[in-house]
Amino acid sequence: QTRVLESLLQLSYGELLVDAQAQTVDAPGAGRLVVEDQRPADSDSADQETRGTSVFRWAGGMNLLMDEGRATLERDVRVRHAPRTIDEVTQLDCQTLVAYFTDRSTGDDAISVTRLLASGSVYAGYRGLEVLADEIEYRAAREQITASASESNRVTVFDPERAGHYTA
Repeated sequence: QTRVLESLLQLSYGELLVDAQAQTVDAPGAGRLVVEDQRPADSDSADQETRGTSVFRWAGGMNLLMDEGRATLERDVRVRHAPRTIDEVTQLDCQTLVAYFTDRSTGDDAISVTRLLASGSVYAGYRGLEVLADEIEYRAAREQITASASESNRVTVFDPERAGHYTA
Protein backbone atom coordinates (compact mmCIF):
# COMPACT_ATOMS: atom_id res chain seq x y z
CA GLN A 1 0.00 0.00 0.00
CA THR A 2 1.33 3.43 -1.01
CA ARG A 3 1.57 6.02 1.74
CA VAL A 4 0.81 9.63 0.85
CA LEU A 5 1.72 12.71 2.86
CA GLU A 6 -1.49 14.64 3.45
CA SER A 7 -0.54 17.24 6.03
CA LEU A 8 2.70 18.97 7.05
CA LEU A 9 3.73 21.75 9.42
CA GLN A 10 7.45 22.51 9.27
CA LEU A 11 9.20 25.40 11.00
CA SER A 12 12.84 26.03 10.05
CA TYR A 13 14.71 28.19 12.51
CA GLY A 14 17.87 28.03 14.61
CA GLU A 15 16.41 28.65 18.07
CA LEU A 16 12.76 28.55 19.09
CA LEU A 17 11.29 29.85 22.33
CA VAL A 18 8.38 27.57 23.23
CA ASP A 19 6.01 28.21 26.13
CA ALA A 20 3.82 25.10 26.43
CA GLN A 21 1.63 26.61 29.14
CA ALA A 22 0.88 29.79 27.17
CA GLN A 23 0.85 27.79 23.89
CA THR A 24 3.21 30.19 22.12
CA VAL A 25 6.21 29.74 19.84
CA ASP A 26 8.60 32.62 19.18
CA ALA A 27 11.31 32.70 16.51
CA PRO A 28 13.19 35.97 17.16
CA GLY A 29 14.96 36.21 13.78
CA ALA A 30 14.74 35.05 10.18
CA GLY A 31 12.95 31.80 9.46
CA ARG A 32 10.71 29.70 7.25
CA LEU A 33 7.37 27.98 7.81
CA VAL A 34 5.66 25.47 5.53
CA VAL A 35 1.98 24.63 6.06
CA GLU A 36 0.57 21.94 3.83
CA ASP A 37 -2.87 20.33 3.75
CA GLN A 38 -3.27 18.04 0.75
CA ARG A 39 -5.97 15.77 2.15
CA PRO A 40 -8.37 14.52 -0.51
CA ALA A 41 -11.72 16.25 -0.89
CA ASP A 42 -14.19 15.11 1.74
CA SER A 43 -17.81 16.20 1.51
CA ASP A 44 -18.12 16.02 5.33
CA SER A 45 -15.30 18.50 5.95
CA ALA A 46 -16.06 22.22 6.14
CA ASP A 47 -12.43 23.29 5.65
CA GLN A 48 -11.71 21.69 2.29
CA GLU A 49 -11.76 25.10 0.51
CA THR A 50 -8.75 26.25 2.57
CA ARG A 51 -6.55 23.26 1.76
CA GLY A 52 -3.31 23.79 -0.10
CA THR A 53 0.34 24.66 0.49
CA SER A 54 1.67 27.86 2.04
CA VAL A 55 5.34 28.78 2.37
CA PHE A 56 6.29 31.71 4.62
CA ARG A 57 9.68 33.46 4.90
CA TRP A 58 10.55 36.37 7.17
CA ALA A 59 13.62 38.29 8.32
CA GLY A 60 12.57 39.88 11.62
CA GLY A 61 10.74 37.34 13.75
CA MET A 62 7.64 35.21 14.18
CA ASN A 63 5.18 34.78 17.04
CA LEU A 64 2.75 31.86 16.90
CA LEU A 65 -0.26 31.73 19.23
CA MET A 66 -1.25 28.09 18.93
CA ASP A 67 -4.51 28.31 20.90
CA GLU A 68 -5.71 31.20 18.69
CA GLY A 69 -4.44 29.71 15.42
CA ARG A 70 -2.61 32.94 14.58
CA ALA A 71 0.97 33.80 13.64
CA THR A 72 2.51 37.26 13.24
CA LEU A 73 5.58 37.53 11.01
CA GLU A 74 7.77 40.64 10.84
CA ARG A 75 10.12 42.32 8.34
CA ASP A 76 10.60 41.38 4.70
CA VAL A 77 7.84 38.78 4.79
CA ARG A 78 6.97 36.68 1.75
CA VAL A 79 4.21 34.10 1.58
CA ARG A 80 3.27 31.96 -1.39
CA HIS A 81 -0.08 30.14 -1.12
CA ALA A 82 -1.16 27.48 -3.60
CA PRO A 83 -4.78 26.41 -3.07
CA ARG A 84 -5.53 22.76 -3.67
CA THR A 85 -8.53 23.64 -5.85
CA ILE A 86 -6.85 25.80 -8.52
CA ASP A 87 -3.51 25.79 -10.30
CA GLU A 88 -2.41 29.32 -9.38
CA VAL A 89 -0.19 30.73 -6.65
CA THR A 90 -0.94 33.87 -4.67
CA GLN A 91 2.14 35.72 -3.44
CA LEU A 92 2.26 38.44 -0.81
CA ASP A 93 5.35 40.52 0.06
CA CYS A 94 5.04 42.89 3.03
CA GLN A 95 6.58 44.13 6.27
CA THR A 96 4.03 42.57 8.65
CA LEU A 97 1.85 39.53 8.04
CA VAL A 98 -0.77 38.00 10.30
CA ALA A 99 -1.70 34.46 9.27
CA TYR A 100 -4.80 32.69 10.54
CA PHE A 101 -5.08 28.90 10.54
CA THR A 102 -7.92 26.37 10.73
CA ASP A 103 -9.52 25.73 14.11
CA ARG A 104 -7.83 22.66 15.60
CA SER A 105 -10.31 22.33 18.49
CA THR A 106 -12.41 20.06 16.27
CA GLY A 107 -9.88 17.27 16.88
CA ASP A 108 -8.52 17.31 13.33
CA ASP A 109 -4.70 17.36 13.33
CA ALA A 110 -4.38 18.91 9.86
CA ILE A 111 -3.70 22.63 9.67
CA SER A 112 -4.25 25.00 6.76
CA VAL A 113 -4.23 28.74 6.14
CA THR A 114 -7.65 30.41 6.22
CA ARG A 115 -6.75 34.11 6.04
CA LEU A 116 -3.71 36.34 5.52
CA LEU A 117 -3.56 40.01 6.50
CA ALA A 118 -0.54 41.84 5.04
CA SER A 119 0.45 45.41 5.87
CA GLY A 120 3.31 47.77 5.19
CA SER A 121 4.12 48.37 1.49
CA VAL A 122 2.28 45.28 0.30
CA TYR A 123 2.81 43.64 -3.09
CA ALA A 124 0.48 40.86 -4.25
CA GLY A 125 0.77 38.61 -7.25
CA TYR A 126 -2.75 37.31 -7.75
CA ARG A 127 -4.33 35.58 -10.77
CA GLY A 128 -2.03 37.25 -13.28
CA LEU A 129 -2.38 40.71 -11.71
CA GLU A 130 0.09 42.67 -9.61
CA VAL A 131 -1.34 44.77 -6.77
CA LEU A 132 0.36 47.44 -4.61
CA ALA A 133 -1.41 48.64 -1.46
CA ASP A 134 -0.99 49.58 2.19
CA GLU A 135 -2.97 46.51 3.29
CA ILE A 136 -4.12 43.36 1.55
CA GLU A 137 -6.31 40.65 2.99
CA TYR A 138 -6.40 37.19 1.40
CA ARG A 139 -9.23 34.78 2.22
CA ALA A 140 -8.38 31.21 1.22
CA ALA A 141 -11.95 29.87 1.18
CA ARG A 142 -12.99 32.52 -1.36
CA GLU A 143 -9.60 32.60 -3.10
CA GLN A 144 -9.82 36.40 -3.21
CA ILE A 145 -7.89 39.44 -2.07
CA THR A 146 -9.10 42.79 -0.79
CA ALA A 147 -6.68 45.72 -1.09
CA SER A 148 -6.88 49.03 0.75
CA ALA A 149 -4.82 52.19 1.09
CA SER A 150 -4.56 54.97 3.62
CA GLU A 151 -6.31 58.24 2.87
CA SER A 152 -3.23 59.78 1.28
CA ASN A 153 -2.26 56.68 -0.74
CA ARG A 154 -3.70 54.62 -3.59
CA VAL A 155 -4.17 51.01 -4.53
CA THR A 156 -2.52 50.21 -7.86
CA VAL A 157 -3.40 47.19 -9.98
CA PHE A 158 -1.14 46.30 -12.90
CA ASP A 159 -2.13 43.84 -15.60
CA PRO A 160 1.10 42.73 -17.36
CA GLU A 161 -0.88 40.93 -20.08
CA ARG A 162 -2.55 44.16 -21.18
CA ALA A 163 0.34 46.43 -20.14
CA GLY A 164 -2.10 48.61 -18.26
CA HIS A 165 -2.57 49.79 -14.71
CA TYR A 166 -5.43 51.10 -12.62
CA THR A 167 -5.38 53.18 -9.45
CA ALA A 168 -8.07 53.71 -6.86
